[in-house]
Amino acid sequence: MRMQFHETIVVWVIIFGGFATDAYCAEAGADQVMRLVIDAFEGNEARIQSVTGVIQEVSKDTSVKEVQVSEVRLSEGRIARITQRPHQDTELQFTLKGPQQKIIRLFKSGDAVRSREEHLFRDGRWTQYVPSLPAAWINGIHQGPGTFPLDPRQVGSVQVGQTLVDCLRREKLISAELKQDQEGGPTIFMLTSDAVGEKVTRQFAASCDFLPTRWETHWPDGSVLQSIPYEYESIVDGKARFPRLIRRRFYEKGVARDASSDQWRQQVVRKITIQSVNQPIPSETFAIEFSPGTRVTDNVKGAIYKATIHPTLTSPTRGRLGVIFTVALMIVLIGVRMSRQSVSSFPVGSDFRKENV
Repeated sequence: MRMQFHETIVVWVIIFGGFATDAYCAEAGADQVMRLVIDAFEGNEARIQSVTGVIQEVSKDTSVKEVQVSEVRLSEGRIARITQRPHQDTELQFTLKGPQQKIIRLFKSGDAVRSREEHLFRDGRWTQYVPSLPAAWINGIHQGPGTFPLDPRQVGSVQVGQTLVDCLRREKLISAELKQDQEGGPTIFMLTSDAVGEKVTRQFAASCDFLPTRWETHWPDGSVLQSIPYEYESIVDGKARFPRLIRRRFYEKGVARDASSDQWRQQVVRKITIQSVNQPIPSETFAIEFSPGTRVTDNVKGAIYKATIHPTLTSPTRGRLGVIFTVALMIVLIGVRMSRQSVSSFPVGSDFRKENV
């Protein structure tokens, strides 16, 4: 019978005792280390049924000196306006229950709310709604929204809709070793390669029950491209952990030899405040009400229509059908570029405006 999660952790800590050796790691085998990591992640997830809270996000881009607005003309006379700012404050109010997510995203200037979006993930689809337009976009799980996963539970992975376990099972394992981290505690250092050959380094610290504590990629010359450290707080009477601080940094090629460098080009810092854990959440929470006349672009069904009734989870009266070349394309394209991890394409301080002309 397979050892339970906490028993596995205890065995590993006793064996290594804070001074892990590469020799034992080689004897234990990388596959066993991989199994430990997956068990730790899945065991932690199983203890968290629902969470509500608020994320305070601060984005900075040192390559942008002032507000920049670019326009791209789309089909049917529509325009996408992309605004980049050197500094962007965003508040994300989240409700999570199993795979379901409801996120209200507020773009701020000081204490004032400049714009508002609603994001809903339910039944394998993302719905993004911008009331000020009014317009909405419905996408598949891997189509968005945005370039940084909105779900704060998504640690150890930067691809929307793909958990750490999804990534580890898809990637090729190159090495997995248990060593000492900078604080002297037992930490797994894992190196994998994705489908295009790009290598990803992850760290899993025993002090955090072997959950991901760092995600990192490098330029071909070995310098750091991206670095994401994770910090956690204990919840569920100490039986589980949830992220409390996530910091994502991008570096230019050749600038940073290690992730402690402050010479980053772009940075997103998320501070997470939990409001409730494992409390009942009504099913009607996971819905978005469109105002009548909202233009809905459904990229799953290939349809564009005007909403004539409120709830997004029913079927509003539909109008035109056709191939989708709308503003959602901009979001998808940005996400695709982000998946290639090009430091120059990440719009850290960006928000979007979609307008008719």
